[in-house]
Amino acid sequence: MRAGPILVGVDGSAESREALAWAAGLAQVTGAGVLAVHAVGLLEKLGPGGSSLPAAGHLEEIRAVFDTTWCEPGRRAGVSVEMQMRYGTPAEVMLSAAEQEGAAMVVVGSRGAGRAGPGILGSTSNRLARSCPVPVVIVPAPHPDGAEATQPG
Repeated sequence: MRAGPILVGVDGSAESREALAWAAGLAQVTGAGVLAVHAVGLLEKLGPGGSSLPAAGHLEEIRAVFDTTWCEPGRRAGVSVEMQMRYGTPAEVMLSAAEQEGAAMVVVGSRGAGRAGPGILGSTSNRLARSCPVPVVIVPAPHPDGAEATQPG
């Protein structure tokens, strides 16, 4: 594995939490750093109802949720998680972050907050699998029984 960080796409979805948990398990084994990246779009889904609000007026709230809730699987694993919020579409943000940060690999959930239909690979994970210059790991949806993703190693 390259020496760069494990780059993880984080958007608050159950799939992105699984992806971060998987990446944190790999970081424990390899000693790699974890970089969680959230693509800030024009609208963000915030709050328990998942209501969309303009992102510009809520960046601190988004950052707080990103830190306290979305990155919790990394902390639970005892791994230091660096966070970045970048403007743009998720696929473009992840591709540019992978290049700029010298990522060893990219880890994403099979679907994100945009929610493609059941069993359909999301547009971001699909684009990354086709275009990313480093290996891409696509972590499946959480198990129905609540068990976490199988850890690498």
